[in-house]
Amino acid sequence: MHLFVLIHGLWGSATHMAAVKEVLDTTYGVKAGGDMVAYATQSNHGTLTYDGVQVCARRCYLEIKEVIRRYADDEGVTFDRISILGYSLGGLIARYLCGIFLDEGFFDKVKPVLFSTIATPHLGSKFHRTDKRWFSWMNTLGSTYLGNTGRDLFLKDPTLADMSNPSSSAYKALEMFDNRVLLANCRNDRTVHFPTAFITAANPFANLRWLDLKFHEVKLQEPVVDSYGWSHSPRIIDFKRTTKRSLPFPVYHEHIRQKLIFWSFAATVGPLAITAVLIASMFFTNNSNHRVSKFLREGDKALMGEILESIKMETFDEEWLNEGDERKVGGKGEKTENTDKQSSPVSKTDASKVEEEADVMAAGITEAAVEDVILGDDLNNTDTPALSETKVVGLGEAMEAARHTGDRGLLANWANNAPFSEDVLSMIENMDKLGWEKYAVYITVIHSHAAIVARRGLTQQGQGAATLRLFSEIIRSKI
Repeated sequence: MHLFVLIHGLWGSATHMAAVKEVLDTTYGVKAGGDMVAYATQSNHGTLTYDGVQVCARRCYLEIKEVIRRYADDEGVTFDRISILGYSLGGLIARYLCGIFLDEGFFDKVKPVLFSTIATPHLGSKFHRTDKRWFSWMNTLGSTYLGNTGRDLFLKDPTLADMSNPSSSAYKALEMFDNRVLLANCRNDRTVHFPTAFITAANPFANLRWLDLKFHEVKLQEPVVDSYGWSHSPRIIDFKRTTKRSLPFPVYHEHIRQKLIFWSFAATVGPLAITAVLIASMFFTNNSNHRVSKFLREGDKALMGEILESIKMETFDEEWLNEGDERKVGGKGEKTENTDKQSSPVSKTDASKVEEEADVMAAGITEAAVEDVILGDDLNNTDTPALSETKVVGLGEAMEAARHTGDRGLLANWANNAPFSEDVLSMIENMDKLGWEKYAVYITVIHSHAAIVARRGLTQQGQGAATLRLFSEIIRSKI
C-alpha cells in the first residue's frame, strides 16, 4: 500500500491537516477503492515545534516507523510506497525527514514517490534588508523566542543551507522522489511570503498595484461549494500572460479608510498581543531547550515515550470501512470521529491560544516590514478591476505551465528583486536543480496561510477547499 504522510507547521497539530487528509481519503483512500493511507503526524503537536527542524524530523521518523510497525502487526498491512506533504514549517521538517529516511536505509524497502509542500518557507523567514534597524530587531526576536526552530528559520543555524547542499542526505533524498510539487500563496500570506515558498529571488507580488494579473482557472471534475452556497474554482497565476503595469492601479479612498481602521486596531491590540506572545514564547523556548538537551544526552529514548502516547491510528476493520461518510471533517468546528482519531493531545489553553495571538502579531509585524503593500488589498476580499481576467484551462495546461515558471513572463521581468544574500541565492539555485512543479495560488481571504489548507474545514473555506481539490488532481498521475 501507499503511505501518504502529512506534516503540519509551527504551533500546529494534526487537525490542521484534517481537510487535506479528508480530500486524499475520499479520492485515493481505501473507502474510495484505492490503496492509500493518509496519515497526519501527531508527535510534534503545539510548542514541540519549537525544538528545531532536526529534532522535529527525528520525532516524525520514529513516529512513522511505529505507525508502519503497528499497521503490519495489527492489520497485516505493509507499505511499499511513500509520499510526503509538508505544510508551512512542516515542509522543512519533511525535507530533513527524507534525509533521515535515506541514512537509515528506509528507501531500500519503501519507494519514495511524491514530495510536496504547501506554503513552506524553504529559504527561511529572515528579513534580508539592512537599511532599517526594524529588520535587524525582528531577526533577533525571531531567532531568540522561537527556540531552535527560530534559529533555523532566521538562518542563525545552517540547517536550511545544509539541506540545500547537493551533497547532503536531505538533498539526495529529494532527488530520489519521482515528483516534487509545491504550492505558494501570492497574496495575503503574512506568515510565509511568496519568494521563500516558491523558491525564487523574484517577488513580483510585493505590490499588486503594479500588476495586471492573469489567471489559470482550473476546471475541476466536481464543483466546490462552501456552506454559504458559493461555488469556487482554484486560480493559479498565469506567469506568461501577467504583465507589469506602466502606472500603478489607483488607490481608492475606501482602501485608505480600511487601512486606517486596521492600523488603529493594530495599535490598540498589537502591543498586548505581542507582549502575551513574547512571554509565552520565553516559557516555551525554555521548555524546548530542556527537551533538546535531553535528546542530545539520551538520543531517541528521550522522544519515544511522548511519541507512543501521541499516536492515534485508523484501522481497517469492517466497521471503519463502512463509516466513511461519518468521518468527514465538519466545517463548523464540530468534532467527528476522524478528527478525534487524528487529533493531538495539545490543549486549547497553550499552543492554540499562542498560535492565534502569533497570527495577530505576524500580521502586524509583516505589514510594517514589507515596503510596498497595496493599500487595502490585504483587507479587501474582492478583486479590483485589474485582477479580473481569467482563462479557464484544463489540468494538463496548468501543470505544463507549472513546470516552466522561471523562464517565462513575470518572474523573468522581476528577477532578483528580493534582497537575498549570496547564501540564499545559492540555496535557490541548488533547490531549483531538483525540478519542481510550482503553483502560485491566488486566494483572496485575509489569512490565506490558513485558508490554503482549509484549516477551518472544507465547507468553511471554499477557496482553500478548491485548492486542495486541485492538489488532489495534480498528483493523480504522480502516485
